[in-house]
Amino acid sequence: MVCGHLPSFDILNQLVKNPVTRYEENALKGLVFCRESEAPWARELFSIHPLMLPVCTKPIVEYLIDFFLILGVKDVRVVTDEPDPGLEKYYESGERWGLNISYGVAKANDDIELLLQKNKSFCLDTDLLICDGFSFLEYDKNYTYDNLIQFQTRLVQLGSVGHRLLFVPSGHGAGILEDQIEVQKADGIALRNINSVNDYFLLNLEVLTSSAHCYNIPGYNNEPDVFIGQNVEISKNVTVNKPVLIGSNVSIQSGTVIGPNVVIGSNVIIDSGTKLADSVILDNTYVGEELDLIEKIVLKNRLISPADSELMTFEDPVILTEIDEGLLVNFTRQVCHALVAMVLMIGQIVPFVVLKPLLVLVSKGSLHRVRVILSRAGRVKEVDQYCWSSQEGMEWWDRMFVSLSLDRFKHLFLVLSGEMLLVGNRLLDANKESQDMLNDFPGYLPGVFNYTEAEGLEPGSVEGEIAERYYSGKNSLILDLKILIKAISNRFH
Repeated sequence: MVCGHLPSFDILNQLVKNPVTRYEENALKGLVFCRESEAPWARELFSIHPLMLPVCTKPIVEYLIDFFLILGVKDVRVVTDEPDPGLEKYYESGERWGLNISYGVAKANDDIELLLQKNKSFCLDTDLLICDGFSFLEYDKNYTYDNLIQFQTRLVQLGSVGHRLLFVPSGHGAGILEDQIEVQKADGIALRNINSVNDYFLLNLEVLTSSAHCYNIPGYNNEPDVFIGQNVEISKNVTVNKPVLIGSNVSIQSGTVIGPNVVIGSNVIIDSGTKLADSVILDNTYVGEELDLIEKIVLKNRLISPADSELMTFEDPVILTEIDEGLLVNFTRQVCHALVAMVLMIGQIVPFVVLKPLLVLVSKGSLHRVRVILSRAGRVKEVDQYCWSSQEGMEWWDRMFVSLSLDRFKHLFLVLSGEMLLVGNRLLDANKESQDMLNDFPGYLPGVFNYTEAEGLEPGSVEGEIAERYYSGKNSLILDLKILIKAISNRFH
């Protein structure tokens, strides 16, 4: 098949370190019930829902979603006592994880029986795994969890009331009494209570120092006890004491000392001479010069002492302040790409208007709208995909359409809007395999043209994936220009 848009990777599972689904045909559904009143400090101190609190830069509920995927769960419902637009905006339909996520609302004092009644359509005639209460699920992605299959046909609880996993077999109905529930233990899994901001703080440090290997932690991990995201700038004379985790779009200025035991989120600047140890710096934060921060949580202009929940808010932006999301993205690169894209559009518009009707009316090819991933955060967009059954089946206008890169014409509008680069990584279809790959590919930035096609490599091959990662580590305006020229010239052969 010859396509204007490249197909999904078939080899991804061979390349990523993420856990594979253990139970492919499992009809088990997952239900998460979290009452915001269980962690009022999350909203008071961090202005977010408890499920969205990041642990090592990844929301708590996402660890649970990863565990559901290990068990083969394909349908998840998240129920809260207060609707949260941020939660629903981030996870949307769950498509980028390869499962379906829906949302519901219940009262904080609802018991399991009422919860099942209010979600009857979701729970009907299926086995359920309910995460009841605000907890952190401790597990190991490398563990098989065959021991949990026995619980699917029994009313079994792991943990204690308010902080538990509850297996509810199909046909049990909504009439569940607490004294009917069988309390069990299972190897390789535990629920950790998060009753205070200090519990949350210690959880971050313990995952970083002791159990990062058990989860899919964002970032490159080429060196033990060091995780680094994309677009990280570390100046000279910076001391890094492991273990550390640094998110994406981070700038660490000269003379700073980072670590040990430091988690830094995304879109962060650590100014010169500052020392960080045993601390968590959350997203979109500027940390000023010559500060010593030990055993602190920092969010924008808020400095939190976890041990006593003391909060200090700084009005002086020289000390601590908020950074607009995306501020550290390479603006110059985006502008240059947009300018070149505009030139290409001017040259393409006439042949596109002439040849497009021929493709629609008489071509043997076909035009589809496909959903592709535009960022690691899961933004998805529909784009045009042109396909022909073979090279031999293409007419002269089909070949000219491809040679002039007119199949990418509408993609250029996404470059102008800043949603895509002109030259970047190849587009990935919005499916579970692609999302698995992105968990191990923090440098992913999609482009209209890409290094794989410029080098004539097979999409999805080992060589192609190595090329994609090489490009992410070496990209520059000069390299982008070389790739663009080569990719376009290849289309004439």
